[in-house]
Amino acid sequence: YSIVIGFIGKIADLSMFTTTITLNNVVTILTGACRYNSILFPIYFKLGYMKSQIFTFTLITLIMIAFSNPNNIVNQKSIQYLKNSSSLTLISLALITSLIFFIISLLISIYIYSKKEF
Repeated sequence: YSIVIGFIGKIADLSMFTTTITLNNVVTILTGACRYNSILFPIYFKLGYMKSQIFTFTLITLIMIAFSNPNNIVNQKSIQYLKNSSSLTLISLALITSLIFFIISLLISIYIYSKKEF
């Protein structure tokens, strides 16, 4: 549906629809969802719904604050690596690492769930 809406917006010459959905957009959404769920699932099965929401929000906020400083040496080296890499390399790296994190998270979640008593 979003492709159709974007196409109609482009035909109607609306400024917010000047670009279409690219592979980078799709990969960004998939990797973000995989990484978020990789953090959420084991915590959800261990702590329950309400505590996991609070814990996950706090954890992600702390991660965002830690990586928001552009003068951090890790951020500088990461930005330099990203500038020098091809887009295919970045897309592959993002998908592979996200899937690895998701599989590890899934295995941890299955282990936690199998140990629960009902």
